[in-house]
Amino acid sequence: MYLDRPASLACTECRRKHLKCDGSLPTCNRCTAASKECNYLPSRRGQKRRAAASTEPTAFRWAFGSIPEKLTVVDFPTADRFASATNPHCESGPPEQEPASHLGGIQEASLTNALNGSESVTGQPTAAPPSSQISPRRYHDEGLVNLFYANFHSAHPILLPRSMYNEELYPDSLQLAVQFVGSHFSTTTSSDSLRAATAEALRHDDQQGFHLVQARLLFAIALHSRNEIRESVSMLADAVS
Repeated sequence: MYLDRPASLACTECRRKHLKCDGSLPTCNRCTAASKECNYLPSRRGQKRRAAASTEPTAFRWAFGSIPEKLTVVDFPTADRFASATNPHCESGPPEQEPASHLGGIQEASLTNALNGSESVTGQPTAAPPSSQISPRRYHDEGLVNLFYANFHSAHPILLPRSMYNEELYPDSLQLAVQFVGSHFSTTTSSDSLRAATAEALRHDDQQGFHLVQARLLFAIALHSRNEIRESVSMLADAVS
């Protein structure tokens, strides 16, 4: 005879088949009728729960044997730290820049006047010197150098940092290449005149050192950005030859 109300105890066989067990001891009626071995698990009601830290999930224990006492914490980089690893300027802020007055002020205008022609002190217009006569020693423009480092150098760190640029005493062809690149970020300096001057300086540079390779590489990148693909490829070939 089966009980209508649920029993407080069920054997393992009835639990496995999700059947109602009458809880009879030593063998329930279902196991007796089916000639099954009837077993009861000790009740855990009223017992204190073990600390969560000491409880090992059965699936984990089955797969790995045991839970290690200490798990190694992997310190994944955040987005900011990842950016600082790929960009050396991110850790200490943006690249060094001179104040805005140096970028677009008198110094930047000085090269524009020298290249494109401007009015002299007396008000009379002066002709721009031929491109072959342009020298960064004479027409060196800190504003264009600053624009080069502020907008270009971090993506193409070919040269030394800005703080060491003036100390390095780069040759004329390389300084012109730097100013030519910087002129593309200027609103007052014509890059066309500097392009001709840079090409002329590179054509007559016979030093054949690594500075010449740097100058040619910078010039090739700038030409490519101007969609002068054939000239860019030719200059790049000269740089790696």
